[in-house]
Amino acid sequence: IEFGRPIVLFICRLHPQKRPYLMLQIADQVRQKVPDVAFVVVGDGDLEASLRARTEDMGLQRTVYFLGAKTDVRPYYRDAKATLVCSLKEGLSLTAYESCAMGVPVISADVGGQKDLIDDSVGALVPCLQSEEDDLNEHQYSDEEVTSYVMPLVRILTDETTWRKMSAAARARIEHGFTIRQMVDYFDTEFHRLVTDVNAIASRQKK
Repeated sequence: IEFGRPIVLFICRLHPQKRPYLMLQIADQVRQKVPDVAFVVVGDGDLEASLRARTEDMGLQRTVYFLGAKTDVRPYYRDAKATLVCSLKEGLSLTAYESCAMGVPVISADVGGQKDLIDDSVGALVPCLQSEEDDLNEHQYSDEEVTSYVMPLVRILTDETTWRKMSAAARARIEHGFTIRQMVDYFDTEFHRLVTDVNAIASRQKK
């Protein structure tokens, strides 16, 4: 991948839940507006061979690169301009935490707890127009859903001022809102509540 190409990182296991075929459609649309974009896929899984074949069928060999699973992912976040999370289901993905910690804006499906970390200041939340129950193995996606990812990605990749603001905000959000100390304090408070609160004690005794 030539130096200076804008990179979109797609880092996950290659499983239907992560909708990697949607990533390919997004990549196809983004390259029409940002011709030198590179989508870098870090991860492996049962769908890898099929995804590689689909990439060739779509003529995306010079746009989508499969690098396999990596133990140390920091170099890939370092070089990325944005991280794409288009899953059908997440809790609050480790990828989103890692990306923000590295100052990389995140374009994410609005699923699970992603909204607790991702908003317009650090990337974009995109409505998920499919359901895990009905569409887990669906490989075709509406133009509306694809476009809703393409637009913020293109903006981040082409507007350096926007990217810099989002990058700084992403790092700051982790530093000030998602520290180990804050997590420890939260659980410490919750454990104390559970063993001292009258209602919690009554509920526990009843169960």
